[in-house]
Amino acid sequence: MTQGRRFKLATVPEVLLGVIVDATLDAQRTRDAAQVPVALRPLLKFDRRRRTSTAVRHQVAVAIDGDEDIAGSACEALMAMPGILAALKKHDSASPLIPVIAATATDTLDLHVAALWASSPEGADTALGGAIALVHLESVNTDIEAEREAALSEVETAVEAARRAEALLDTEREKSSRLTAELREARSANRDRKDAEVADDDALRRRVQEADKAIAAALQRADRSEESLRQTNERLAAANADKTSLKAELREATRKLSDVVAVADVLRLSEKAEELGRELSRLATAGSAARTEVNPRKIDARRSPRPRVKVPGGLTSDSAEGFAGMLRTDGVLLVVDGYSVAFAGWPEATAEDKRRHVLRGLADLHRRFGCDVLCVFDGDGTAMKPQKRDGVQIVFSVEEEEADAVVVRSVEELDVGKCAIVVSSDRWVQDNSEARGATAVPSEVLIATFRTR
Repeated sequence: MTQGRRFKLATVPEVLLGVIVDATLDAQRTRDAAQVPVALRPLLKFDRRRRTSTAVRHQVAVAIDGDEDIAGSACEALMAMPGILAALKKHDSASPLIPVIAATATDTLDLHVAALWASSPEGADTALGGAIALVHLESVNTDIEAEREAALSEVETAVEAARRAEALLDTEREKSSRLTAELREARSANRDRKDAEVADDDALRRRVQEADKAIAAALQRADRSEESLRQTNERLAAANADKTSLKAELREATRKLSDVVAVADVLRLSEKAEELGRELSRLATAGSAARTEVNPRKIDARRSPRPRVKVPGGLTSDSAEGFAGMLRTDGVLLVVDGYSVAFAGWPEATAEDKRRHVLRGLADLHRRFGCDVLCVFDGDGTAMKPQKRDGVQIVFSVEEEEADAVVVRSVEELDVGKCAIVVSSDRWVQDNSEARGATAVPSEVLIATFRTR
């Protein structure tokens, strides 16, 4: 068997280079590190699995084609392998393609190509061309099979889509029929309703006119009540002034009784004081009745120098995102009107479940933002000590005191340098908290923040 010129490995598909690459790197491992070409040194640490990558095989093939010393050591290593010698014995220079086809059938085509490259026998180029053609043919067959499978999958998908579309069409037809019937009924009912509305129009107009008259009369009564209250207050102030003057006269008369004032004068002053007392009692009763129309929960107009909680740029305090940003303020105290939040979020729940929902949400906010939390509930008349649960301070109002007042007082008693956020939908609580330097937020915003992660 004559040896010719070795063919270039750059022309060989990488799937056929496995045996040559392994033999080359194994041969370089036996050499001194300084003698190993720089291009191959990083590859010597690779195991056989990493050597199968296309990049590694290409790099080794380029090194072999460009360095005769590397190629020679690889050939020596290959010729020492029993499998290479056996493959060479099967090579037939007269019919070089027959052994190639046989190697393909036994899945040893890479070993056969390595033997042809190492020995370069006559007919090696023909055999290599056949091997390359077989690899390309197998690749084409694989691609065709994959395309066939993909086409079959697309056909099956299209058939299934058509079936679903047909079922959906049937459903929509049923819906269309049902909606048509409902539309007929709705049109009929609408005609009847319009007839009834036309018939009731005059009665409604009369009721509106009567309501306008009643409102006008109520406004007149309110004006008269306000004027009566003003006059009563004036009379009460005048009576108080008379009473004060009379008391002064009585004291002066008593002091001079022994010298100047007669007993009859003292009796006259006493009777006048009693009469004035009865008048004051009557005026006080009238003033009390008039004041029942005035809201006792007056707004405290004071303004606190307490620092305000800043809302992140581009956001508002009545949004869940803006509220969450405010809770990240260092040292902020969150004061919550417990039942205001409970009724906003869980109006149908029991009182116990309302408190449980609110406290669970507040504990989650404490964990998420690290802010201090104070929650105030209306008490039931029994003495209940403040308690702390999961980072939330819980307070119940005492008998005859609303939780609203406790919320506002909690802000007022807070250190003036500490900022606060008050959550309540009660307007009185909001206004009084704002007057004391806190930032008021509606209960609905806290509920939205509970449900936002």
